[in-house]
Amino acid sequence: MNRILATAMLLGLAAFQARTEELTFPVNGITRDIRVGEVQSFTFSADAGDLVSGKMDLKGITVNATVFDSQGKKIRTQEDLGPGITEVGLLVAPLSTTYRLEIIATGKVETGSYAMSLTKMTPSARMAVQSARPPE
Repeated sequence: MNRILATAMLLGLAAFQARTEELTFPVNGITRDIRVGEVQSFTFSADAGDLVSGKMDLKGITVNATVFDSQGKKIRTQEDLGPGITEVGLLVAPLSTTYRLEIIATGKVETGSYAMSLTKMTPSARMAVQSARPPE
């Protein structure tokens, strides 16, 4: 009986552990359920100078969004996002590499969900958008 209980606990723990999903831009409407304490991890590639930003629509939950470089060094954390629609400016990529985005559910509500959309804009595209704006 104890062996069965231990196996069930290990299986439950394995289901709760983070897995990493690779993102391809543009990211349109990834929707996930999430529980407090759960980490959901995504990787994406960006070239030096690329701006990675987007929106999260958080339902019933608060999250922290943290970006790490390919060596595991924390680049940026946005804390206490949500609930509701929140703009996220993840980073201007300092290097051409693969980055990891971790979404961690925090707060007092046990479960919730989010939808995430992300875009990547090159430095030349950002300059084109800025130069197309009428002077103020």
